[in-house]
Amino acid sequence: MQSSEMPINQPIVVTNTDYIYVVATRTDASNVLVVYRNPKTWDIVLDLQLNVEGTNSRIAFLDRVFWSVIVEGRPATERDLEDLGRKTSMNFNVQPQQREIHVSLTKGTN
Repeated sequence: MQSSEMPINQPIVVTNTDYIYVVATRTDASNVLVVYRNPKTWDIVLDLQLNVEGTNSRIAFLDRVFWSVIVEGRPATERDLEDLGRKTSMNFNVQPQQREIHVSLTKGTN
């Protein structure tokens, strides 16, 4: 199901494994909230706010202990991690089994 086809305010379990639990909720016509949880502790380990058109997407919360973050093909620095919270134009490739998030920044980011 494409995010633009998701019903509004109806959580959908995307993944339920022994290493990650993911729920996506379309919050309005343009935005989807994707929450990743550690199934062993039920702690939120990643909170993504995504725009269905691919603009203004951001990382709202990132558990830095749980994930390794790769920015533009290299391990993220502390500054990279701080900057990710302010940026709104980026592509994410979340690999839960490896506990990696690959981030590609697009030109013209905040």
